[in-house]
Amino acid sequence: MICSSHLALHEASVLVATEWNVNPDAWLFLRVLQGAGCAFRGTSSLLLNEGDALVNAPGIACQLRASQLGALRVQYFQVLPELLTGVLSASERQHLERAAKQGRGFPRHLTASTPFARQFAELDRQVTAGQTLLARCEMLHLSAMILTEQLPPPASQPNQMLTAQQRFEMMITQMVESELLYQSPAVLAQQCGCSVRHFNRLFYNQFGHSFVPGRIELYLQKAKQLLEETDGKVIDVAMDSGFNHVGFFTSRFKKRFGCTPSEWRKRKEQTAKANGKHRRRTAVAPRHLLATV
Repeated sequence: MICSSHLALHEASVLVATEWNVNPDAWLFLRVLQGAGCAFRGTSSLLLNEGDALVNAPGIACQLRASQLGALRVQYFQVLPELLTGVLSASERQHLERAAKQGRGFPRHLTASTPFARQFAELDRQVTAGQTLLARCEMLHLSAMILTEQLPPPASQPNQMLTAQQRFEMMITQMVESELLYQSPAVLAQQCGCSVRHFNRLFYNQFGHSFVPGRIELYLQKAKQLLEETDGKVIDVAMDSGFNHVGFFTSRFKKRFGCTPSEWRKRKEQTAKANGKHRRRTAVAPRHLLATV
């Protein structure tokens, strides 16, 4: 199974002449450490050799098959755009969601000679040396090399005075999502040169929901990460995520994810225990080996 942790390097082994069903819930970046095999999606197949890389989009199922000559050993990491609100703009995340739903061109094969695959090898050395911050930054760099290709080309800037719509489009493209959603609608409307009511209309037309639900979604995603990666009390997680009332936090969390924060944490702990892992304390967890039978 794929470990769902964000910006953490993992290892897995596919035994001789067996398959590993890969259906990631995030953007998956994988490199062959040893052996050879194939990646299958439907009737198409990709031959993988040592040093080659594979990129797959969320929800795109494929199978990795080891050759009959030996096991296939790989390393991989995942990137969840919803946890990159301090890096991605709201517009960029929206484009990545659309690209994932379309799934065209994935899984994508990159040979060992490509810059992406060569830099992936450098990531392995950073993790081995315990350089966790450099490793996380390198994962972001590697993912950006691929994800940037899923974004539209930058629009040329008109010479005439911009309309509120144009200023809004520039803002949601240039401002990272966390900064956008932590600002008040009044401040953002002022930057767009329009009324709060018109700003809310522009926001709804772009994202399909009003400004406040977008902010709450950002808070909930941060809370989910804190519940998984820390032992903090639910009330502390609520406050650290931006909620001022633990009851409101619990009700919104249950409505969004189908269980209470405590239940969600318990499920994650049970899953980690079943997989022989402890809850992750840092963004780059110690690498482990999975044998797929």
